[in-house]
Amino acid sequence: MAKRALISVSDKTGLDRLGPALCELGWEIISTGGTARALTAVGCEVVEVSDFTGFPEILDGRVKTLHPKIFAGILAAPSANHQSQLAELDIPPVDLVVVNLYPFRETVAADGVALEEAVEQIDIGGPSLLRAAAKNHARVTVVVDPADYPTVLEELKTPDVTLETRRRLGLKDYRHTAAYDAAIGLETTAALAARRGALAAINGGYFQMRGLLAGDSLGALQIEGTLLSEPDRGRASVGFYDEGGVARSVFGRLGFRGAIKLADGEPIPLDGINRRRGSSEVILYTPRFHHTTLTPPQGTEVVIENGHITSIREGSGSSVIPPNGMVLSIGSEGAGDVLPRFRRGEGLAVETEILPLLPDPEGEWEKAKFIVSGGPLLLWNGRRLEEPEKESISRVFFLARHPRTAVGARADGTLLFVTVDGRRAKESVGMSIPELTDLMLELGCVSAINLDGGGSTTMVIEGKTVNRPSSSGGDRRNADAILLFPKQP
Repeated sequence: MAKRALISVSDKTGLDRLGPALCELGWEIISTGGTARALTAVGCEVVEVSDFTGFPEILDGRVKTLHPKIFAGILAAPSANHQSQLAELDIPPVDLVVVNLYPFRETVAADGVALEEAVEQIDIGGPSLLRAAAKNHARVTVVVDPADYPTVLEELKTPDVTLETRRRLGLKDYRHTAAYDAAIGLETTAALAARRGALAAINGGYFQMRGLLAGDSLGALQIEGTLLSEPDRGRASVGFYDEGGVARSVFGRLGFRGAIKLADGEPIPLDGINRRRGSSEVILYTPRFHHTTLTPPQGTEVVIENGHITSIREGSGSSVIPPNGMVLSIGSEGAGDVLPRFRRGEGLAVETEILPLLPDPEGEWEKAKFIVSGGPLLLWNGRRLEEPEKESISRVFFLARHPRTAVGARADGTLLFVTVDGRRAKESVGMSIPELTDLMLELGCVSAINLDGGGSTTMVIEGKTVNRPSSSGGDRRNADAILLFPKQP
């Protein structure tokens, strides 16, 4: 019985090799739209999805692959019961699903993109096909990354893809679709609090608001002990940790040190984590960042899985980040000096360290499991600080009145979460940083930090936004938030 592949891709890289190779192996290919045309152009015989299902493409292409014949063919297990149902309904099994998704993030990053255009780039059928195939990885191979085509084709000559590879590709698929969903939804603070079941919440740190990296943190962000973004220019941060069932906090300014450890000796300095890469920088990308590195092609990317280098991609960008690894992206100006030291198959370790820039005699920053940055630091251990220049913050920002968000702590450790509305002439114009410092002092704080403000300023209590956000569209979708939960018994 001929095996069957469903192929529907936005990124057609490698399709000119994948299609003919499958045809040579005797596979039947089901496809649609631009993918079908591209496969036909390289000599492949293709069965259109509408011919396979007996149902036309409708609603301007919104419904193409969403059909029981497609999904039954993918989801059917090898069991006698499932196979008899397929035979009774004349549904042939699908053995390989090759799909990547509409470029939603790239579309919304373009200047002047209309809402209607962005909406049309939200993929429905693609994620459904991928999740179905990954669920049934015991029988079906799912491929989201063109870089995996050679491995799959090589194993198909044996004559099938191994269970270990199918499982690995299934995990990669789940990462891919999760990152896609994350790109579609920066969340309002209220939505984030509701999704996590928080009692209360305030918006968090500064973040990239526009472009391809919209939602990327601009400063330190650590969640459950995992550093997702390094400190920025020594700016203020607040950390939280548990001490005997009591939430504790630490305030200060932070620096960063990172190093790549190779077997041949001298460490290579690491410049940052999960952010835009400069032309002379080395940046680490982890699976929590995105499905790919979202980098331009001018540079070299070193892919690491399970602590070992699996590929070195020169002149390439936007490498897929393996779920069990990471990617080091090296800018074009720095690649010449360090690239010869990376060898495929060799081991590699990355070390990162948060550096307190103010005294920390009790080592509290080492205890902090959650860290978020803002700036400037308002109060520190009873001292009032008015030093915006030490955090690369302008005097204009420092003195202007805006909506504000702040976190402070009293001497007994009590935490205060504060928002100040603004940009409403008849109600509140907001506060300058010195005025916000006065407020935190009046509330009894000995340490305090300013977080992201302006249109981001939001406070949520028991599911309701209790302040009046100044963003023109109502509650702004923010990148992160500080969530408060009831104390567990």
